[in-house]
Amino acid sequence: MHILITGVSGFIGHALWEYLKIYDLQVYGVDVQLRRSSPFLFACDLSDPIKLKKILVRVKPDFIFHLAGGRPQDEDLLWEANFIPTKRLLDVIGQIKSIHPCIVIPGSAAEYGKIKMPQKLIDEKVQPQPFAWYGFVKHMQTSLGLMHAAKGVDVRIARIFNIGGYGTPATLALGNFAQKIVQIEKGMTPLLKVGNLSGRRDFLDIEDVCSALWAIARRGRRGQVYNVCSGQSLNMRQLLDKLIRYSEVGNIAVKEDKKPTATTFDITGSNAKIKQLTGWRPRIGMEESLKNTLRYYREK
Repeated sequence: MHILITGVSGFIGHALWEYLKIYDLQVYGVDVQLRRSSPFLFACDLSDPIKLKKILVRVKPDFIFHLAGGRPQDEDLLWEANFIPTKRLLDVIGQIKSIHPCIVIPGSAAEYGKIKMPQKLIDEKVQPQPFAWYGFVKHMQTSLGLMHAAKGVDVRIARIFNIGGYGTPATLALGNFAQKIVQIEKGMTPLLKVGNLSGRRDFLDIEDVCSALWAIARRGRRGQVYNVCSGQSLNMRQLLDKLIRYSEVGNIAVKEDKKPTATTFDITGSNAKIKQLTGWRPRIGMEESLKNTLRYYREK
């Protein structure tokens, strides 16, 4: 069984590469820049259809985890980082008659937007109403994948909510908090300047995200969207307080900018669908995930 991970040098891509080592699988990776040299890793920009086609023909993947992407601030770059590579990959796959892979594409909770729901948890039947550019681009990426699925391509969408755990980048909330705390542990002024902490979020450890992606690939269904989430809402202030409690410094002060932002709303997902259809369950508790997030920055 051959597996190809695009964006293998990124946060989720690298974590999935490490996760799949526990299985007897042949895993290949593609990225613009690689962390290491290996005969199973290919340096390739997905905007290069000729090189991409050569890699796909050589690997003959049974599964593709399309994790290439990013979250640049510039709107044009955001489109180019997420939608365009997805279109290029699906177009090239359509040109190769000898492969028929299952393709798992990551969506985002940002696709749902600020939805006022009578029910507590947001499930996959809820119509996305993205209000920020990132959510809009990710929803267009999802729509593109589902359009190809309707034409017979085995595309499945993993709509991932918020992530923590070992390797969480500083561009994500928990990674940013952990990085600043470790800097304080190393001698910087014990003051954390953060944005609005009033929002609540649904967090999942990166290891559970990887196991969910693998479950969707093995047991999911073509043309279906699966929420990848914990099903629990956690307050950002409480999460930061726990990280501070796990720190090696006892006198960290927090200066919060209480100005409302696009990320201060509440969103909690339902994971009933992925549980029922694949048997997947979250395994890593939030406390362990937070400690692993801190450990990453201490080791880094």
